[in-house]
Amino acid sequence: MNELQATGFLKVALPLLCMLPTWSISAVVQAQETHLITNASDPVSDTISNTLDADSEINLADTGAATDLQNLHPVSTSNFTIIADVDSGEKQTEEGSPDSELESELSDDDALRIAPRFGAGYNTSGGSFDDLGYFEGFVPLWQEVGEEIGFLEGRIVFGDGDDFGATLLLDYRGYNEDDNRVRGGYIGFDVRDTGESTFYQFGTGYESLGEDWDFRFNAYLPIWDRNNVIRDDTFVGDESGTTTGFAGNQLVLENQTELRRIRETEIALGGFDAEAGYRIAEWNEGEGNLTAFGGLYLYASPDTPSYLGWRLRVFSNFTPNFHGGLALQDDGLFGGRVVASVGATFGGNRPSGPISEEDRVRARLGESVVRLPEIAVTVEDDVDVTFESESIALINPGTEDSSSDEEYRFFHVQLGATGGDGTFEDPFGTVQEALDATTGDGNDIVYVDGETNVLIPEFEIPDGVRVLSQGPTQTIAGRSFPGFEAEPVRLPFATDLTSDDDIIAVELPSSGDGNFPETEGVTLGDRTILSGFQITDASGDGITGNDISTVELRNNVVDGAGGNGISFTEVGDSVILFDTVVRNSGEAGIFVENTTTDSSIELSVLGYELENNDVGMELSTFSSGGLDSSPSQIVLITESDDTLNTSSGTVSGSALSNSIANNTNEGLIVRSDGTGIATTSDQTVSVEGGVITGNGGDGIQVITEAGAGAQQFDISDGEVSDNGGAGILIRNGTTGADIASIENAYAQEIFVFGSQIMGNAASGIDIGFSSFGGQEINVVDSEIMDNGGDGIRSVANGSGFQEFPFEDTGTDGITGNTITGNAGQAITVETNDAVTLAVFNVRDNDLSGNDTDPDIQVSTTAGTRSCVQITGNTAPSTSGISLETVAGVALFEVLDLDNVSFNNGGANFSVTPDESAFTDLPDGGICLQE
Repeated sequence: MNELQATGFLKVALPLLCMLPTWSISAVVQAQETHLITNASDPVSDTISNTLDADSEINLADTGAATDLQNLHPVSTSNFTIIADVDSGEKQTEEGSPDSELESELSDDDALRIAPRFGAGYNTSGGSFDDLGYFEGFVPLWQEVGEEIGFLEGRIVFGDGDDFGATLLLDYRGYNEDDNRVRGGYIGFDVRDTGESTFYQFGTGYESLGEDWDFRFNAYLPIWDRNNVIRDDTFVGDESGTTTGFAGNQLVLENQTELRRIRETEIALGGFDAEAGYRIAEWNEGEGNLTAFGGLYLYASPDTPSYLGWRLRVFSNFTPNFHGGLALQDDGLFGGRVVASVGATFGGNRPSGPISEEDRVRARLGESVVRLPEIAVTVEDDVDVTFESESIALINPGTEDSSSDEEYRFFHVQLGATGGDGTFEDPFGTVQEALDATTGDGNDIVYVDGETNVLIPEFEIPDGVRVLSQGPTQTIAGRSFPGFEAEPVRLPFATDLTSDDDIIAVELPSSGDGNFPETEGVTLGDRTILSGFQITDASGDGITGNDISTVELRNNVVDGAGGNGISFTEVGDSVILFDTVVRNSGEAGIFVENTTTDSSIELSVLGYELENNDVGMELSTFSSGGLDSSPSQIVLITESDDTLNTSSGTVSGSALSNSIANNTNEGLIVRSDGTGIATTSDQTVSVEGGVITGNGGDGIQVITEAGAGAQQFDISDGEVSDNGGAGILIRNGTTGADIASIENAYAQEIFVFGSQIMGNAASGIDIGFSSFGGQEINVVDSEIMDNGGDGIRSVANGSGFQEFPFEDTGTDGITGNTITGNAGQAITVETNDAVTLAVFNVRDNDLSGNDTDPDIQVSTTAGTRSCVQITGNTAPSTSGISLETVAGVALFEVLDLDNVSFNNGGANFSVTPDESAFTDLPDGGICLQE
């Protein structure tokens, strides 16, 4: 309870508590008046004095007590029940016994006199108040015993929590002998402190109490402040949201925030209640009774509707000191509920003397007033919902390596429309009009609606422009704006997601409609993007990029190009292709060639279908020598990545197969070349997953020609199957060339991990080496099955360095493979000239079921140096392992020569010409360390 609330409460509670002792003393004095009040000069006093003297009782005339009591309390003749004849005291004695008559009258008065009392009780919640306990006091102010009474009644209430209240009533009741009823009325004042608010109320009421029937009416009128706001909070609601929409050349973001203001107001309710009751039972000569009531009540205030309710209740005075009741009520504000009450009075709720049957109604003059125990209060919730809107044009955060922080400009194209200025409301009718309107500052987006099937003439994208269609769902990155959550998003040309609290991803309105516009060809500029188009029947290359840098293609289809489907020549920096389909091209589906240092490229092909082209994909570096001729390529070919691609959806509506299939010649060509020993180029190509199948030539060709540098090719978890040549063809140098004229020293590394090489017309993996460079081959955990030639075949010429390495990691050399069902041998290796077979590591392979013996064969000629480690393989004992050399060989080391058969499951092991031509390499020894 705060200070102000406490002050209001004490205004009533303290006066009430302070007055109770005064009332009690006054009542006690009044209770004695019938016997003690006299006047020494009054004949009536003389009569009483004489009478009392006759019985040797207290003689007030002698003591002067009457005079003192008169001074203490006002005298009223209405308080007398003995009427004395001032003229005939002697006659009175003669006519009867004055002593007996006086005693009878005094006894009747005492029986009906209302005494002060104190009480306590408990009520369960009545809707307008919570569970409460109370203390009450009843003090008569005046009374004509059995006829009328004026009294004060006070109550102090203690509710749940901080709820306190007080009531003070001034009441009058009178008895009507003709009707045998007690009628009365009161005025009252209430105060209630809820812990949040303090309310005040005037009350009045009328009651009519009878032997069988009762009726009462109470009215309640709150005064002063009837309303008090106890809560006023504003917060963001659940219906806040964001919208995007085009306006002019801008993409406008709007943040609409729902603000919910909740006001809780305590309201003091006025109204009335009225009820009628009938006594249905009594006991103990009327000292106990049970009465049933029925009535109506009303709650109302100027700020609320009025609620009319009904109440049924039973009430019982179990004894003169204990009472209780049970009520059933219902109204439109608090609903239905059962209310119970119990209470006790100390002094009794009726006169203490024996009450005759004919005086039972008179005895009700002192009953407590029945009304609400405290001011009725309701809490009204008022929810005010408003919306605040904020809008801004979407800001371009830039690209992976540049920042704009300027508004995007959208140039809208509705194919087939006429006129227009490129705004959303009035779009251009052609793509070229939109391209001509761009400025090339990196903020321009040409946004094409292809709903009308109009063939777009070949066009060239200016530098720094994005051309997007509504076919796929398009998402772009933007600067943060309230209501749009920051989330990881890929910036243009980036190879990974960008997580930044200042960047959001926004889906372009109207995108994803499935209408992919058709064009005859597209030429790319620097830092350009093309997304969501069909390039159909181009006379030359479908999509061309020449001598540019940093481009991105997303969700495009190229069909029927006369040249390459997609051609990148001298394109550098980042090139990313998402979900690309290329079909029926006269040359390669995708062709990439770099020849200069400045055009070094990082190419990512993420999601692809390359079918029915001449070649599926060709990747080439060519160095002509000199400082400015050191091209390089880093290429990743893998499945689509929905988290990276900011477009989604294809023309067919189905996911891409990630395949290079059914092309006329090779599926994938990886080539690095040069013009001589002084040239250099680097190439790294990785294929992750995917299928290369049904192509007319080799599935994959990895070739290095006369150039110095490094080439690395990896394939993991892929399938290379049913191609017309070898599964994987690997060449380093020109096979069969004159050693003296070869000017190539190329480093080549090949990794085949966890892949399936099967069903190809020639060997599964065909390796050729003719160089004085170096070649490293690793084939690990793969299935090489059912190919038309050998499982793995290698022929090495020249004076270079070849190895199938041993690193003791289990992920190198030829390790852990299943090589079976091939038409030739499982593994065959031939070294000639001055080749060094630094290590031939073959471990833990399953080599059964191939058609040609032996399963492992290593052949060397004079001048070569070789070291083989063959162990842990499973091979048929009849096929086995064969090592062949010739006289004059420089060196041929064999790990644990005497136990090769044992180390390979008892496989047949043969050497030619004999063991003396070989050198035993002890277990733990290092190859070629003589």
